[in-house]
Amino acid sequence: MATTYYFTDSLERIDAMLASEIPEKPGRAIPSLEIINASAVYMPQATVIHVNFEIMPDIWHLAEEKYNLPVIQSFVSEAISIGGNSSCCKDIMVTDKCLRLVYDTSLKTELNEALDDAARVRTLALVVSKKAKQRGMPAIKASIGMDYGAVNMLPINLHDDRFSRFMWRGETIDRASRNADKADDDIVISDIVWKNLTENNRKLFEMEGLSFPTYRGKIVNIAMNNWVSK
Repeated sequence: MATTYYFTDSLERIDAMLASEIPEKPGRAIPSLEIINASAVYMPQATVIHVNFEIMPDIWHLAEEKYNLPVIQSFVSEAISIGGNSSCCKDIMVTDKCLRLVYDTSLKTELNEALDDAARVRTLALVVSKKAKQRGMPAIKASIGMDYGAVNMLPINLHDDRFSRFMWRGETIDRASRNADKADDDIVISDIVWKNLTENNRKLFEMEGLSFPTYRGKIVNIAMNNWVSK
């Protein structure tokens, strides 16, 4: 439903935001919607999953570029469904080339749940690719990066569900993106994520780098991957 933009109200909102107190230390958890002040700035700790996706055309059987669209749509919509079904996932952002999921992982079990979702998303690319190839469409690849730490959480829209509610900024966001950039079809996680995984999950990764180590794994969801392997 259309609403009217009132400039005088805008001036008051801008003043409230500019006068808001900026946190000095990160909070433990992402605050719930019920207690969020639209004029405040928050600095919770969170796990960020950054997913780069790209079409992988078959050079021997090139399909028209228009067929890229339903492949991308299938992958992105189902990846959102994966995150949306997790109680830990608090926000999902989408661009034309990537997804970003933000998880509240105050407990180690919740961080491991976020890793489970990352594995589901990576395997989802294999599922969509198999179905797409059966229709003569191109495959899709997902490269995933994860990091945990303080994030800047800026409420930008708490009144209209049609648009994003928050903007997320900070080094944790950037590190997750950099990890995805070098993942190349794998999952690359930061050292702090690896240290807080279960022992079994740690064994799924191999360390790379020395000064600023990251860990690489080819993790899949077993049930989904079994379907792919049929």
